[in-house]
Amino acid sequence: HFPKDYPLQRDYAIVTAWSDDCKLALKRFKKIQNSSKHKPYIITLMGECMVKQGRYKDALSFLDKSQKRYPNYSGLRHLRQKALIEEASRTSSGTEIKNYTQYNESDQGFPEWLVLTEASFQVSKRNRFFSQYIISRSSDDAFKAGEQDRLAIGWRYQYSPHLFLEQSVSKDVKENGLGGSLSRIRYNPSDTWNFEFMHDTYSLDIPIRAKASNVEAKQTTFSMTYDVDESWYGYVTVNRYRFSDTNIRESLYGEYGILLLKKTDLEHRLSVEVYSSRNSLTGAPYFNPIKDKSLSLTYKLDLHFRSSRFDKHSDQFSISLGQYDQKGFATRGRWGLYYGQDYKISNRFHFSYGLGYGRNVYDGQLESEKKFEMKFVLRL
Repeated sequence: HFPKDYPLQRDYAIVTAWSDDCKLALKRFKKIQNSSKHKPYIITLMGECMVKQGRYKDALSFLDKSQKRYPNYSGLRHLRQKALIEEASRTSSGTEIKNYTQYNESDQGFPEWLVLTEASFQVSKRNRFFSQYIISRSSDDAFKAGEQDRLAIGWRYQYSPHLFLEQSVSKDVKENGLGGSLSRIRYNPSDTWNFEFMHDTYSLDIPIRAKASNVEAKQTTFSMTYDVDESWYGYVTVNRYRFSDTNIRESLYGEYGILLLKKTDLEHRLSVEVYSSRNSLTGAPYFNPIKDKSLSLTYKLDLHFRSSRFDKHSDQFSISLGQYDQKGFATRGRWGLYYGQDYKISNRFHFSYGLGYGRNVYDGQLESEKKFEMKFVLRL
């Protein structure tokens, strides 16, 4: 009755959804689904019903159209992410293979490779077991002793929708055979806040020069993210490293970003990054400033392409300008360029890569730096 009475049909669908009958609610909502009068609350409610009913394609199409009308409403963005995750979990057996490969020029321009491969298997709705193999290589024979072939096994547990736990153990399978343990806790009390704590007894985040000198480190990290919506975000991370040569390193990194302009096929973003660190040991055989700090400004351009061949295709270009100050040396300027592509081939395969080039500073001297990274996710 009264199919053209929008308020009546809307309220009819809402009350039915509130009674936990999503199937009937969506049937009633269908009469007005293409209306331009929907407010975010009705879009969210009906979108959640579509996800609950397993109608992921319908939900994504409905949310994509709605986001064009409400681009700054974070609830629609988070619901869309939920729909994508649910769709991926239903269309996958729970087995995933991930790979991250990075080429970088370390301090003083020595090329290094890092390859991390992970295979994981979801044994229940909340439990996932994984194994990792990590390889690091240096092009300089003087640092061959710092290369690694590390095997790790671990477990991830979703205690609640807001709390995630991870525990793993690792060991170098070739040279020193040293073991390590990594513990991680991630807490998301809301859509805007994210907190993470991590402790690793054998940190991978130290120079290969240190490892080549038989120096290891324990790492403790705390990070916090505040993401209001796509318009702006803030991120802070604090690290503390306890090196086996008695050095204590403490570092702080902060980032604040804003969305300058967003359209269907492009996004312009601007971010400010600050960094500071201090070390307790002088004369270490690796890059180890007593104190240093940096300030950078980065512009990012994201281009989104529509293609019948891919579920998603986007390109990213960024340029950064800043300055670096190291105690005992003059303050120097530095810059960086980056270009990358991101492809979501299907719900089962995601691939991306990026190329970077810039100018960095090492003990007051300018040096060029090249970077390449690639990653993929395959769901079986």
